[in-house]
Amino acid sequence: NNKWNALTHSAESGNKKLVQYLINNHQLPLTSFALLQAVRSTKLSLIKLLVNEYKLDPQVKDGDGMQGVHFAAEVGAIDVLEYLVKDCGCDLDRVGGEYSKNVFHYSTWNGNFLFIKYIINNYPQYTSLLHSTDDIDTLPIHYACISGVIQLVTFLIDVMKCDVTTEDKYGLTCVIRACESGNIDLLKLLVKQYNLNPRIFGRASSPEAAVVHGHVHILEWFKQEYHINVASFKNGVLPFHAAQFYRLYCLKHLLNTYLFDINATDSRDDTQSTLLHIACQKGHVAIVLYLTSLPQLEEHQLDLTIKDYNGMAPVHVACEEGSLSIVKYIIDHSPLSLDMTDSFGRTPLLIAAFSKNLPIIRYLN
Repeated sequence: NNKWNALTHSAESGNKKLVQYLINNHQLPLTSFALLQAVRSTKLSLIKLLVNEYKLDPQVKDGDGMQGVHFAAEVGAIDVLEYLVKDCGCDLDRVGGEYSKNVFHYSTWNGNFLFIKYIINNYPQYTSLLHSTDDIDTLPIHYACISGVIQLVTFLIDVMKCDVTTEDKYGLTCVIRACESGNIDLLKLLVKQYNLNPRIFGRASSPEAAVVHGHVHILEWFKQEYHINVASFKNGVLPFHAAQFYRLYCLKHLLNTYLFDINATDSRDDTQSTLLHIACQKGHVAIVLYLTSLPQLEEHQLDLTIKDYNGMAPVHVACEEGSLSIVKYIIDHSPLSLDMTDSFGRTPLLIAAFSKNLPIIRYLN
């Protein structure tokens, strides 16, 4: 297994001599997966070696249905794409991978502007793919906004006439995708020059996207531009996004700047989870340390024993998820947590036993 892993890593790094050595001297079973890794390396000589000498199928698909042309689009390798299409007969109109994306979806996501222009100029019959959606109704222009490349986005809008006003199946728009990129200049361009809806509220919102991706500067711009009350926005949901997606810097900014209740429960569902519950569930040690290190004012103390809808305190959640360091930290700060029971009468030790977390069981014993 170690040798096979060495082969795939060598293919991905584009090390042609090492690939040949591993194949010829260790008789490793060469799979077509190595070819896809080689495409990702962008090393054309290695790709040709695998196709011509070792007879790997250039039209192979990975487990998600991605083909070589998709990997070439992902990394922006024009010469590799040219070889796959002209010499190997690969088709550019294939879809594959998660949500069945086409070559423009992959190339725009990574901001490969020159690669996209190459396809448009040399294979104009595939230009219509720029206006095709994937399985979640996402257009290449949406992915271009994720890349944050302004030149690419404006080209797609002004020259290729891509529809910049649509949203995908989850309500995500070009503006929300621009928030993901962290490029505030792109965001301002879309809102002010192209007059797009800033999407402050709704099922999916720009401030939430900014927090989920850890872009404090974008959140602050929305606050100043549209006079948002950050603390009360969507029933105080923003810190929970930061905790769930491990955006520690963003969480610190929110809790240090605005008046949030540290023991509030998540308004997004009925689990009655607090920030501490979420951090324990996700195993985010740094967030647990931060929350417990906040100034413990008399009227605003972090409750280490607060329970969710299942009667589970943070220590129960940490035992269930296998976070030994978090379990230790909570018990050090709240020894009474050791004997607490949830709604089913389970102690932390019993929950750890059910979850077969041996290190936690040993520690609790």
